[in-house]
Amino acid sequence: MGPHPDRQKDVAKALGAALHRPALLPAPSPALRLVLGGFAAEVLDSHRVLPTRLSASGFGHTHPDLGAAMRWLVTTG
Repeated sequence: MGPHPDRQKDVAKALGAALHRPALLPAPSPALRLVLGGFAAEVLDSHRVLPTRLSASGFGHTHPDLGAAMRWLVTTG
């Protein structure tokens, strides 16, 4: 979403704010495993990834923070 990694709870909170709805509970992992099957590991595993090569090459993020990215997503989706 931007130049820094965010936690799932922060993404849910920002999405809830963009939708003007509360984000009270995180998605339970057993439910995600049931719905997503083998893809659940991609969603549930944790990786802290930084865009060092993008930043070093001068790439500029259109939405540098999570809130701006979620507001854009909600208005254009």
